[in-house]
Amino acid sequence: MQRSAFLINTARASIVGAEALIAALQRKTIARVGLDLFAAETDIDARLLRLPNVVFTAYIGGAVRDLCDVMAHIVVDNIVAILDGEQAPNCWNPAVYVRSWRAI
Repeated sequence: MQRSAFLINTARASIVGAEALIAALQRKTIARVGLDLFAAETDIDARLLRLPNVVFTAYIGGAVRDLCDVMAHIVVDNIVAILDGEQAPNCWNPAVYVRSWRAI
């Protein structure tokens, strides 16, 4: 990454190694970091908390109104389909879904 880069991690916390991240921020190898997830929410490395080039969110990076509305509709659509005896429209693995429904 370039020295002017901003790293924003909204994926799994373990994707970014904490030690390497702290070293890069301290050496200014990257400019800034935005973190929405942590490997252990109750055990955030104190060195990260002291760095001025780190921004934290409380696991709410995706909690914007439009996205919350879309997610709510997805849940309702899936529930209605299942109650109607149909496959959930957002089923990612239909083969597993069919097998599990047949077992019931």
